[in-house]
Amino acid sequence: MFSFSSLAAAQNNTFAVISCLLAAIIGVVLFLIVQIRNVKLKKMAYRDDLTGLPTTIKLYDDMHHILSHAKSGEYMVLSIDLNNYRYILDSFGQETGRTVLSKFAACLKQMPFTGSIISRVYMDNFAVFAKSACLVYIEDCISGFLSIDKCMKNFLPPQFQIQFSCGVYYIDDNSMHPSSIIEKANTARIIGKKSVNFNRVCEYTKKMQDEIQLEQEITFSMEKAFTNHEFVVFFQPKYSFTSKKLIGAEALIRWNNPRKGMLTPGQFVPLFERNGFIQQIDLFVFETVCRFLNGWNHSGTNGTCPRPLTISCNLSRVHLYNPNLTAQLKDIASHYDIAPSAVELELTESSMYENHRHLLKVMNQLKDAGFSISIDDFGSGYSSLNFLKDMPADVLKLDKGFLNSAEDQQREQIIIKSVIDMAKNLNLETVAEGIETTMQFNLLKSMGCDIVQGFLFAYPMSEADFKKTLISGTDV
Repeated sequence: MFSFSSLAAAQNNTFAVISCLLAAIIGVVLFLIVQIRNVKLKKMAYRDDLTGLPTTIKLYDDMHHILSHAKSGEYMVLSIDLNNYRYILDSFGQETGRTVLSKFAACLKQMPFTGSIISRVYMDNFAVFAKSACLVYIEDCISGFLSIDKCMKNFLPPQFQIQFSCGVYYIDDNSMHPSSIIEKANTARIIGKKSVNFNRVCEYTKKMQDEIQLEQEITFSMEKAFTNHEFVVFFQPKYSFTSKKLIGAEALIRWNNPRKGMLTPGQFVPLFERNGFIQQIDLFVFETVCRFLNGWNHSGTNGTCPRPLTISCNLSRVHLYNPNLTAQLKDIASHYDIAPSAVELELTESSMYENHRHLLKVMNQLKDAGFSISIDDFGSGYSSLNFLKDMPADVLKLDKGFLNSAEDQQREQIIIKSVIDMAKNLNLETVAEGIETTMQFNLLKSMGCDIVQGFLFAYPMSEADFKKTLISGTDV
């Protein structure tokens, strides 16, 4: 007999089955969606969209797995960085920059290192994790990599050259976190980047880490050091070759560090040039010189000047982009009642290759204001003569690298004599710095050099000692 209650029970069972099926289907669909999403997320986390290279997450995972089964020193990491990528972005735009990175990554993939994993760590910095290879072999691979310019010919001007720096760390501690391993390769790259030899490989050493640490200490303490008057100006006397009289000096910065003692410019000036602090230091030196000259000019009988002096100050290339430079220097000189001609501004020859037209503009402004201009380290570059014909310079300082071998090298002597003769024809004074032997002195004197400076006669000295030397009338 038909029962409505039985029918209702059957319908309920059917609905329950259908509900279970629907729930199962929805669960499967949701599971698949989550799985697909996870795959996509994993792909995004593991693959760099721009270059197609593994990301650092993937690189770290692979490095951790491989190194856990490897011997010490079996693997290495290269850190490679485009030195002029910021210039590419500023000059040619974001799209060209992205193309350059993509092409650069493609070239990296062709490097013949065993078992290599290549990753874009950030922006224009790449890491190559591979089986260890000797430094000579790496250098050869990098030399072949210089053909990268051919890959860029359709995207960059034909005369534009890609420059990059490279550091290598041979992994001697496999338990280190991959990020620490890559950081050591980065340290080597950063140190190597300071070298004049671009596109070379620099191997990590413990000493490099100490150097980076010192740079960090200097950066963190430089402002406080300036406030605490730890920076002092030393003077190295200059003498006339012909009269042998003391005629001036070069002002040189020193850092009297309470913990490390007296630091020489080579220990901190390159860093200050990179972080811009050199501008503050150079202006400090310039003002110290003007203050000293003001005192000296009134130290004679009845407030007269005992003898005229010209003191030179180094001017970093960083200043060349300061539109107020000439006005600042004029104001300081005027404040101390110093004629601009009493101060000689030294520009290194290397600063002339950055923006020749702008440099000429700045030099002419300084000349118009009355300052004397000296070209320091002349002969250290490769296009000196080409630039010199346009330079409104007054003084040429010979690069001391010439002098080191000039005593017994006839070729060097011929070059030095030619430079001195050329300078005279251009109405430029010549200065020989770094003179340490009597033979060097006699050689330069016979060639007609005008001014001598070096350890043979006087080391850099404090302001007080320089004043004593002036008062004593000590000549050579």
